[in-house]
Amino acid sequence: MPKTNETNNSFLRGGESQCQVPSRQVSHRLTFKEALEKARAQINIKCFSNTDREFANEIIMNIAEVFMIWDASPVKVAGEQIDGYIIKQVFAELKEEHVQLVIDNYRKIDYIVNYKKSYIRTALYNSVFEIEAHYTNLVRHDLGI
Repeated sequence: MPKTNETNNSFLRGGESQCQVPSRQVSHRLTFKEALEKARAQINIKCFSNTDREFANEIIMNIAEVFMIWDASPVKVAGEQIDGYIIKQVFAELKEEHVQLVIDNYRKIDYIVNYKKSYIRTALYNSVFEIEAHYTNLVRHDLGI
């Protein structure tokens, strides 16, 4: 006897939803509260100066939102569509230094950012790949190398 849609579609069943996506398993989606707790555990807000804390908290909320994305959902970052699975893996590497780099760079820009949330998401994503080169460049500049 053929199965009904209810038994074929794991999203329609109760409990934690599981669905098969090519090459990986997708688990249940975090609530915003769970995602925010995860982001706050990863980024210690106390590491930021009082003047940076409000912006750092906004960035932490942006990180939490990324943690809520479905693994198979495409997310636009730096003009490219990237699987949510990959974005979440990169965001899991973020530390206070990355957030501080984003804050510092944001304060240096001299134009209006129309899509602040998208800008922050892209800056956070890029910071994971660029932070070592950024600090090496600063040291070389300070030493006149």
